[in-house]
Amino acid sequence: MRGFLPVGAARRIVAEEGVERLTMRRPATEIGSTPMALHHHVRNKEELLVLLLDDHAARTPRRTGMPAEPCERIVAAAAAIHRAPADCPWIVEVLTADDLMSASALWFVEQIVDGFIACGLTPERAVHGYRAIWYYTAGRSWSVRRRTAGARTTTAPPTGSRSSPTSPRANCPGSPDSPTPGAR
Repeated sequence: MRGFLPVGAARRIVAEEGVERLTMRRPATEIGSTPMALHHHVRNKEELLVLLLDDHAARTPRRTGMPAEPCERIVAAAAAIHRAPADCPWIVEVLTADDLMSASALWFVEQIVDGFIACGLTPERAVHGYRAIWYYTAGRSWSVRRRTAGARTTTAPPTGSRSSPTSPRANCPGSPDSPTPGAR
């Protein structure tokens, strides 16, 4: 639904006023419609937030020539994930508050998980590696946003991460930053 007018209005509301100020009525009113008319296209606020996530993911450039070397591919995808909250600060708040996921954003997750598997990790360990990168990124972004936004940030940092890597390479077996260099 790229170019869907309520998404542009919702993006502006969330960017300027925060996620908590987004209602179905606000973007409908801004585009000269009614909330009921908007409900014919978007079920609820959560679906509108997923459309916002999809819109942002679609606007985020994907590297067409990802590095062939798995660890470098992990680093490139992790760097893109790390930049997303800087470009769009509300993303971390939305993703850590709800079970919302944009199908368009799965490309980044797949690059990281596939890279870990190519490094020799089991799929389960590869998912743990991705989660460590996500928890680090989300926690760091949340704390930076909290310092800069003050009271407007209402969500807590993500929980469940036992460790925070110091760099995206920390989970790459064989990397100098890895806790177990050369491990497969």
